[in-house]
Amino acid sequence: MKKLLMVGALVMSTGAVAGAPQLDCTFKNSDSDEIMEFSYRPIGEMWLMVGNNGAAGVAHWMKNGRITLSETTGTGNENWTTMLVADSAPYPYDAVHSRHMWLSGPIFSQFRGTCKWRGSNG
Repeated sequence: MKKLLMVGALVMSTGAVAGAPQLDCTFKNSDSDEIMEFSYRPIGEMWLMVGNNGAAGVAHWMKNGRITLSETTGTGNENWTTMLVADSAPYPYDAVHSRHMWLSGPIFSQFRGTCKWRGSNG
């Protein structure tokens, strides 16, 4: 419940900030034609993932010219996005998104795509 309230507060606060920076990402599944689109918004020391199923707080690391973001769903599934943001990296940033899920059995999928800044950083 505490996590849900925190995410709700983050969603409400991001809507009030026009032009806030966010990374818009588009990915294509490496095994099918499935396309995924979602955004990441840095909010102070936290990041928020916003997609068609709502919003969630995500863990993040910035190291060695990469940003890595990790979402743990309410059911314990994990989704990871890593993008290359080094000064020498092409823009939009090359990125990979991996889903590690357990439904009636293990489901693993990987998507390749790009992320680009929108708002005050892009």
